[in-house]
Amino acid sequence: MGESRPPIRLHRAELGPEEERAVLASLRTGELSGDGPHVGRLAERLAALCGVPHVHLLPSATAALELACAALALGPGDEVVVPAFTFPTTVSGLLARGATIVFADVDAQTLCLAPDDVARVVGPRTRALLPVDYAGVSADLSGLRAAAGRDVLVIDDAAHAVGTRFDDRPLGADADATVFSFHQTKNVTCGEGGALLLRDDDVARLAEVLADKGTNRGAFRRGEVVRYEWVASGSSGQLADPLAAIVLAQLDKLEAITDARRAVAAAYDEAFAELFDDGTLRPQRTPERCRRNGHLYVVRTRDGRARDRLLATLADDGIEAAFHFVPLHTTGFARRTIGPPRVLPVTEDAGATLVRLPIHAGLDEAALERVIAAVRRGVR
Repeated sequence: MGESRPPIRLHRAELGPEEERAVLASLRTGELSGDGPHVGRLAERLAALCGVPHVHLLPSATAALELACAALALGPGDEVVVPAFTFPTTVSGLLARGATIVFADVDAQTLCLAPDDVARVVGPRTRALLPVDYAGVSADLSGLRAAAGRDVLVIDDAAHAVGTRFDDRPLGADADATVFSFHQTKNVTCGEGGALLLRDDDVARLAEVLADKGTNRGAFRRGEVVRYEWVASGSSGQLADPLAAIVLAQLDKLEAITDARRAVAAAYDEAFAELFDDGTLRPQRTPERCRRNGHLYVVRTRDGRARDRLLATLADDGIEAAFHFVPLHTTGFARRTIGPPRVLPVTEDAGATLVRLPIHAGLDEAALERVIAAVRRGVR
């Protein structure tokens, strides 16, 4: 059956002539590095869109997270609370800085960092929280801060969440540092890319130096110093101008892309309502305070065997679907580098039972109905 029907993709980037024109415009400037004109325009646009004073554009969200950890001076002796249900690069910057990773569980409804578990693991050495806005559902940052019960930094891994809003505010407005991803699988993409949004002027100045080879070249370009020189141990972390041009074109489509994905999610919600009611499938719930961007659509089965059957049924029909993260705290690397894991029941359940279904702006009605029918068959 699967061979006679066109495949249905799990992800699809929404690219067209607008992006082609944007790349050509960048190429014709002859300024292709991170100093190019589209980089500056993109930084200004994201700052205005998200209500933050500082935006740094980088080759990936991973690089942005690593820069955030460095600019916030996290290091040995600092504990950072992180959900174990995430991708390894969420914590790569912490490992590089020698900070201590403290894994916490996620909420059973949202699959975002659980405030009640944060309250259990916070201690006198806790310096920061690093929540993940899973599938485009925002973590409750104010609730997490309250659960911490003390003054902590918040680094928001919003790699999934361009276009998401919480309390009718764009992400980036409330965290000390916020990271977006422009990877090929994301709602807004340039293939590979990321952004770091910062609120503090001093942290932003340090981040600029660290990302520009450890030099104060940014201050030189602004006329603040007469020459630029080596002032810190830095690296090379800038987004190329043609890629910034693509993201700018993508942002023109952000509302349309987001609305289309939300419509797909709403159709799935309606189609699977009975399966949710009888417990055959479990949805990811979106809090009323959150307006999600429809980045992923995920369901959880009753157990791991049911998940495997559902994935097999979808594959037989040519439908791309996938599980998601192997919980970080269960991996051999984590055991060797961090130590014996705590039991995190929701995280472990999600790792064993979660299925990602196709969701993108190009999913037409016929494809949507085919996915829905295959899911219903797969859970019988």
